[in-house]
Amino acid sequence: MLARLAPLVLVLLAGCGPAKLNESRTYSMVPGTPQGFDPPVIGTAQTLTVEFTSSAADVTVYVVKDPPPEMDDTPAAKDVLATGTGKGGTVTAAVPAKTAVRVMVGGAKGKTDVVLKVTNAK
Repeated sequence: MLARLAPLVLVLLAGCGPAKLNESRTYSMVPGTPQGFDPPVIGTAQTLTVEFTSSAADVTVYVVKDPPPEMDDTPAAKDVLATGTGKGGTVTAAVPAKTAVRVMVGGAKGKTDVVLKVTNAK
């Protein structure tokens, strides 16, 4: 009997990793107006990868843990898991299990369009 259940158990366990995240967002930015979103909280530790491109101006991208309700153009340093600045690049953050995060972009030096692509796939 146990021999027949073993394949079923293996199939069920194979799907027990973190939920796959593959989000793309586009924001029209002006100086002093940060934008961002809160991905779903995952029950296991994960690595978030944020790819960003800005059409005209340098921006700063942050991955912030336990985000406050309001967005600030520069979040508190103690809450920042990862950051990157420029017209494009990649930011990677190790996120502990069951930790709320916000992926945000701010610090635009002028009007620009920003595309964020956020994944947690390995």
